[in-house]
Amino acid sequence: MGTIALGGEPEAGVSDGRGRAYININDRAEIAVVDVKSRKTVARYKMPGCKEPTGIDYDPQSSLLISACRGSKVAKLIDSVTGADRGTVAIGAGADGVIFDPVRRLVYVPCDEGALTIFQLSSSGEASAVQSVTTRHGARTATLDSTTGQLYLPTAEERVDAAGKSQQVPGSFQVLIVARR
Repeated sequence: MGTIALGGEPEAGVSDGRGRAYININDRAEIAVVDVKSRKTVARYKMPGCKEPTGIDYDPQSSLLISACRGSKVAKLIDSVTGADRGTVAIGAGADGVIFDPVRRLVYVPCDEGALTIFQLSSSGEASAVQSVTTRHGARTATLDSTTGQLYLPTAEERVDAAGKSQQVPGSFQVLIVARR
């Protein structure tokens, strides 16, 4: 057990399964690369054109990191070995998560605005066939059933209270299921 100094505001992270962890640093638009064994940050990958990186996932076949940039409405494709920028994909507003399905080679980026961006990754890590599926406002995170390929997105109705804060409407919680036809 230990503490690793990352600097900035850490968001989501992902492991490559070989001793490296990659953590989005929200206020710096970068990915901190951590050597888990030595408990040290060993690199920082800048993400040009990215504001407020949130969700992140990893494709071991192409050594690609996929990072959702909430503030700039794009997903950045970053080489996990070199930090090279390998592409940008337009997404919706308010992204919070990234889910990569390695079996079907699909990337899902759920967005708060009620849109789910889906794109295909080639085995070399190139994005294609971008589509947007209408979900529901607030459905910005998800989880994948890797067996069926179904995606589950939790959401609830919200209203603004007298203090101007967003509150969930009691009894409105739902889980949306997205499945391929």
